[in-house]
This record gives sequence, C-alpha cells and structure tokens, in this order.
Amino acid sequence: MTGAGVSPLVIEEIDKAVRKYEKHKNARRAESPGEVAAKRDLTAALKAHRDELHTNEDGERFYRHDGVDYIIETKLKRRKADDGEDGSTE
Repeated sequence: MTGAGVSPLVIEEIDKAVRKYEKHKNARRAESPGEVAAKRDLTAALKAHRDELHTNEDGERFYRHDGVDYIIETKLKRRKADDGEDGSTE
C-alpha cells in the first residue's frame, strides 16, 4: 500500500526527541536495580534499629537525615492460604 497516511512518517525533530528520551529512560532503568537494593538495605537498617527511632505525630517510626525523614511503613500483605509456599502475594 502506498499513499498519504500509509508510508512511514519521518520527522527529524521528533526522531531526535525520541532518541534523547530513550537514552534517558534506559539510563534510569540501568540505575533502578541499584536503587532497589539500596532501598531494601535502608529498610532493613531502619527495622533493625526500630526501637531507637523517633515517633512522629502519626505514630510512625522515622529517621531524619539531611532534612529528609525516612519512615518505616507497614504494608499489609494478603496471601491465599494455599499459596503460602512460594511467598507470592496478591
């Protein structure tokens, strides 16, 4: 098929913007596993020192570092009774 609306459209300005976006998106994804591991380690450290942490007005334990509060969140996990073996959650 040929004709208007059928052939591939090439607009250099958009192609350039797409390449830039993909570059940044891929860089962010490459960093993500390290960030996930660091968050896991931070959460473990906060939980290990839970009794030493301050409690905010909402009753949450937190640690303040450089003006940022790191709060231990309690997340409810729901699991079917027959799915307990693999550790998966819904």
